[in-house]
Order: sequence, then structure tokens, then C-alpha cells
Amino acid sequence: MAVGDIIIHQDQINAAYDEVSHSYSFSSCFEEVRELFSQADLVIGNLETTFAGKEKGYTGYPRFNAPEILAKELKLVGFDVLTTANNHAADYGEAGIFSTLDRLDEAGLLHTGTARSQKERNTPLIVTRNKIRIAITAYTYGTNDIPVAEEYMVNLIDYEKVALDVAACRAAGADVILSMLHIGTEYSTCPDETQKAAVEKFQSLGIDIVLGSHPHIVQQPILSPDASRYAIFSMGNFISNQRGDGKDIGVIVDLTLDVSPDKQLHITPNYHLTYVHKWTENGRLRYLIRLLKEECELLRNSEYLRLNHTQILTRLRKG
Repeated sequence: MAVGDIIIHQDQINAAYDEVSHSYSFSSCFEEVRELFSQADLVIGNLETTFAGKEKGYTGYPRFNAPEILAKELKLVGFDVLTTANNHAADYGEAGIFSTLDRLDEAGLLHTGTARSQKERNTPLIVTRNKIRIAITAYTYGTNDIPVAEEYMVNLIDYEKVALDVAACRAAGADVILSMLHIGTEYSTCPDETQKAAVEKFQSLGIDIVLGSHPHIVQQPILSPDASRYAIFSMGNFISNQRGDGKDIGVIVDLTLDVSPDKQLHITPNYHLTYVHKWTENGRLRYLIRLLKEECELLRNSEYLRLNHTQILTRLRKG
């Protein structure tokens, strides 16, 4: 299973603070998805914040720095891998990148997309589940014009390097290569030409599964006729403080992978729609990622492949 953007805005930070214990907790936000994630062999998400440290001050947009406890809570809710290549990866510079990876290591979360050394960047992340070796990579279009000291620190979209990464993954024995691709026009209901070109290029280079993030809106998926390649242009926001016009709706992409003895891949997609419920209780903001179970029936039997985002929202409003 995979989700889109994990974003922590200032309102969420404030809501997570306990004035009695002087501590933070986001765990209650994930209660409805915990059981679903327990059914997956592998859970992946895009971490669109840093863990730069308390001394920097916990902040939301435009420079994200979330309380470090979030890493441990994401592990406990079921995440196995967090990708870190996105336009906010360098919000707190080199130190923020390194600190974020250190906190993920401490939480027992695997990660890819940013690195502390050239060796770490060049070492493929391969996870084995049910004898299937899945290589996971991640790339972003940029870092909001914030420079990094070394190229290896953030994986920018560079097709020559992507091709080398694919070769390294195959050489390391990967049966499947999955890539989180952070690119597109924010708040657009349809993929733009840069997204379409990037997905097409990634697939031509040998990437089997492309999972899109950054637009903050759910956009349509593509399954090849032989079901050997899959892409979704955007999974939307998994959690954030963004509201309305689909920014509070996300999709959990649920892929069943079968690899034949001759290494042929067959992908069966399924979808679980989510909604970030935000309300006030006893004078305090609360957040909960709700599974829209009835609405999810709209997405089964590949029907979602024939729907665009506007049609989905129309159906949700009717139901």
C-alpha cells in the first residue's frame, strides 16, 4: 500500500501539543487506517516535512519541521518506508536533511530520496516480501530553489541518473522497481505535460510502478494493457491542513504484485479513499484520517481508471 503527501502544518502541530505533559502526539490521527495497513505486506508514504530538531522550532508552511515523535508514530501505525525526495526536503538545509534521516533510522523506518553520503545515495533500497524483491526509489523536480551542498543529498529528476539507478537495482536482484515521483502542478485535477512526460520516461527506463505526489489532489492512474506497468499521477494528501477542492481527499493505492517464474510482473490495483476530518473539540482542533468505506466501492473493479477527479468529487457529494 502507498499514500501520498504526509504534511504537518502549524495548526496540526498546535493540535498535537499536550500542555500537561509538554509533549506532542499525532497518533490519534491515524486510528482508522491502522487496521487497513496491518493487512499490507509493505506500506510506503511520502514524508513532506523535515525533522530538523526542536531547537529550530516546530514549523509548518513554508518551511516544514515536525516534532520528531511523528516518525515513531508513523512506524507504529504501519509504515515501512518513507520517501524523502520532495520540494521541502531541504527546508532546513543540510543539517535538516541529515537530522531527518537520523530520526527515521531511530524509528526503524526505511527511507530513500535523500542521503547523507554518495555511498548511501547509490545503494539501492530493496525490500523483500513473499520472495519478491522490490526496489524503491524517489525523485523530485526541485527543492523550492533552496540549494544543497552536494548533489547526492536530494534526488533530483535527472534521467541519466535514473537510468543508472535502474541498472543498479536490477544488478542487485530487484524483481520490481517502484519509484515515488514528486512533480506536477499543485491543485490541478489533471496531470500536466511534465508529469505525463516524466511518467512515460520513467517507464521507458524500466521502472515498473510510478507513484505520483506533489499536486495535493488525487489524479488518475494508468495500468498497462498487460498489467505489467502501473502509474498514478498523484495520490493526493494523506494528511495535511489543506482544505477544500479535493485537497483534503487522498487515496491509498493497494497493489497486489505477482511475479511469475520467468520474472513477468502482473499488477492488480485496488483503492481506498481517505478524507482528513478536521473539527474542534473542547476548544481544540482535532484531525482524523477517515476511510471513506462506502465511497471506496466506487473505485473497485478498476472503475477508478475511468473516472477523473471531478467525477469522484461529484459522486462523493451525491452520496
